[in-house]
Amino acid sequence: MTPSSFVFRASTPADDPALRALLESAGLPAADVATGARQQYVLAFEGDRLVGSVGVELVGTDGLARSLAVVPELRGRGLANALHERMLDVARQRGVTTMYLLTTTADEFAQRRGFERISRSEVPAAVAELAQFRALCPATAVCMRRDVGAG
Repeated sequence: MTPSSFVFRASTPADDPALRALLESAGLPAADVATGARQQYVLAFEGDRLVGSVGVELVGTDGLARSLAVVPELRGRGLANALHERMLDVARQRGVTTMYLLTTTADEFAQRRGFERISRSEVPAAVAELAQFRALCPATAVCMRRDVGAG
């Protein structure tokens, strides 16, 4: 299957239980997932089955990329990249100029897509106050940043 074989759509609060289950199965933090004004997710479906996700947590003109997950049997087929591009589109539409992320496993993936490693001390205070930074991601997670306007 190619990314064009999947249906992508914005999440609704009704999707949150399935989204949390997908994230937990991928070993990602899910306790604070709550689709709404601050958190927006793009979901990928194969038929009725949720097979991928990515989110943006909004903090003014900054955003935190989060919850990029693809079910194991569909990895390596371009779905993560398709989700990543849609996440950037959502961020741009919402006025985000700079994206941040924390990762323990996907730093090379993010670097190939324009993110650069930074120190956590370089993150704006409002982003650093998010649960991902304060408690959910380990201190060993790589912190990264990218300009959303950059291709």
